[in-house]
Amino acid sequence: MGGVKPWWVPSVDFLKGALLTFAGKTAEGQLVAAVGSAWRRILKALAQHPEEFLRMAPRDFEQFIAGCYDRDGYTVTLTPASGDLGRDVIAEKPSVGTIRILDQVKRFKPGHLVTADDVRAFLFVAREDRATKCFITTTSDFAPLLVSDRLIAPYIESAFLELRSRERTIAWLRELEEKI
Repeated sequence: MGGVKPWWVPSVDFLKGALLTFAGKTAEGQLVAAVGSAWRRILKALAQHPEEFLRMAPRDFEQFIAGCYDRDGYTVTLTPASGDLGRDVIAEKPSVGTIRILDQVKRFKPGHLVTADDVRAFLFVAREDRATKCFITTTSDFAPLLVSDRLIAPYIESAFLELRSRERTIAWLRELEEKI
């Protein structure tokens, strides 16, 4: 991964406007208007070369994931970089009732696992926020016994919480790439 920068990695200044364009601010963050010009190219590159996740800054990865929800038909809010209570992306879709998804995005190096404490804290926020569903999306993985934790397991079993490990994140990106 060292040495020459891959073809798809643009400069930081370019990324600021290329991943997302915004429609304004809400009480929860910035409302996403559309994905920017580089988003599709980055989606394709990450789906093909997932090791490149680590070249993205954590905030850029949050913006990229917000773009995934936008392209999947949701109204998306990207929360502020700090003070967001662990909610990085809020995705809503009106249906019979409004579906409200919270996603906590963690761009971690391999081996840096999401802990049960991280998940428990996010579950508290998601319940208080009245989310319909929540995701934790990571470029790494989850602590091994996390899924059997007595405070977490019921939320996984009820499908309120989905854990997107590196492999599941890559699979989601590839599915999205096929749709677009």
